[in-house]
Amino acid sequence: MLILVYKFYKTNKKTLSKMKKNLLGSSVFVLLLFLTYILYIKVMNNVNPFIKFNLQNYFEGIIYVLVAISILTIDCITIKDIGKRNRIIFEIISICIIALPLLFVRPIGPRCFFPTYFLFALLTCELADEVLGKININFALKYCSLIVLIFLGLIYGYIFKVDYERVNYIKNHKNEEYLLLPLLPNKQYLHHGNPVSDEFVNRFKLFYGIDSDTKIDFVSYEVWKNR
Repeated sequence: MLILVYKFYKTNKKTLSKMKKNLLGSSVFVLLLFLTYILYIKVMNNVNPFIKFNLQNYFEGIIYVLVAISILTIDCITIKDIGKRNRIIFEIISICIIALPLLFVRPIGPRCFFPTYFLFALLTCELADEVLGKININFALKYCSLIVLIFLGLIYGYIFKVDYERVNYIKNHKNEEYLLLPLLPNKQYLHHGNPVSDEFVNRFKLFYGIDSDTKIDFVSYEVWKNR
């Protein structure tokens, strides 16, 4: 988006109205603020200063809305192709509509954002096409989809491997008085893949036919493998 604004402004700065310049300037400021926030909090793992005031969710919600408005503003001003402009508007609004219910859902994990990942890939292709010139959108989508499939395949392949070993271990040792079992990895991609309370431990025992008096402890797969 920033490259798109730069190229557009460089070409049209003499003919741009003051209002459009102000809108573009405000939009760029919001995007830079967003990038700074992401780098500071998410990438560098710094403590969010809004946490102690219980304002983190409100702040992030406001900045995400401002980012969406900024992208729409830049889209409407800089992109002349009506079809492409409308597609980008559709993608941004769709992302917002899909993500909105997540404000009221708990827990939230990466699996909740699969549709928005795809829409962001489409949006990226459209913007890249505008900045770099004509590109093969179909090829780009296939390439992005392949990367996503490989990424998820590695994640869930590892989960399946650990689960397979855990299930076989339970089958062979479920009559013992004590079981040490591995935790499933990548828990953020699972919904209660590991027991999170005594109630879930009891359900876990019932599901696998383990005696209710059997004591179970869970450790990481690496620790369990080297026990």
